[in-house]
This record gives sequence, structure tokens and C-alpha cells, in this order.
Amino acid sequence: MVIFFYFFSVKAYPKRLKQTKKHRLYSPTALSNAYKLVKKDGVSVRKAAALFNVPKTTLTDRTAGRVNVNIMSAGALPLFSYEEEKKLVEHFKKMAEYGYGYTSKECIDIASDYAIQLGKRTKDNLLSLKWIYGFLKRWPELKVLKPRALDHARAKMASRSPSRIFITTSKKH
Repeated sequence: MVIFFYFFSVKAYPKRLKQTKKHRLYSPTALSNAYKLVKKDGVSVRKAAALFNVPKTTLTDRTAGRVNVNIMSAGALPLFSYEEEKKLVEHFKKMAEYGYGYTSKECIDIASDYAIQLGKRTKDNLLSLKWIYGFLKRWPELKVLKPRALDHARAKMASRSPSRIFITTSKKH
């Protein structure tokens, strides 16, 4: 009787290293300085990219005119201008001060109505959750909190006429 022993070699796999950020390791000023060096001084794209530690293809795209120099993020531009978004933010903050915080869906509905009023959207093409996520990234002072139930008395006090009464009576004192 013959007995065979098999020895399995177990490879020790190295621990996975934490992935480091490899996307956009350069600053916007470094990119604009490299762009100016190429356009104004005639330095080659390769030298300017190495000097400012900017990817060569990124600098090539900017100098060839394929991508605007001032745009640092990928994707479409926001629907509303800065001033228009600021009006929405002020409205949301004011209503939160009155004690009425909007849900994400209500914010989307208000912004959709505003876009329709400005002529930037139609009733068939309303805003989505993707818009609110981008909006909240652009305005970090806004937070999504779990809405509290607003009882009828508090909602009535936040309406237009009682608040006017409160403001006029507080000015007399």
C-alpha cells in the first residue's frame, strides 16, 4: 500500500494597500499657469505639463480648444445661474427659519416650477434627484434632514397674515 502526501503551498497575498487618489492631483491655478505658459510664451505642452505637474493630455485638450480652460469639472453646466440658485437657497433658508423645511421632492418641485417660469424647462421635462444632489454639492450650507411633522397650528403661524401681524406688533415695542 502506497500513501501519497500532497503538500499545498499557500501563497501569502500581500495586504491590499489603500487606494490613493489618482484623479486630478493638480490645482486649477497650476493648469491655468501651464496654459498661459504654452499660449503666451510658446513653451511646448510637454515641458509646461512637466513643469506644473499637470497631465499632458489635459493641457493638450485645453490648448487645442477641445475643452474650455476655465471648466474644471466634467459634465454639463448647472441649469440655473449662480444668482438664480442663490434665490432658491434664500427661499429654502427663509422657510426653514419659519419652521417649515422642505423635503427633497418639494425642493425639486419648487425648482422645476422656477425653471418653467424662467423658460429653461417645460412641464414635460422636470428636474430629477440628480439635480438636487448636484445642487446640494454646490451649496454645502444646505443639509438634508429628516423632516419633522409640522402640526397645523405651527403651519398656520408660518402663513403670511399671522407673520405680518407679528412683525407689525414687534416693531411697535
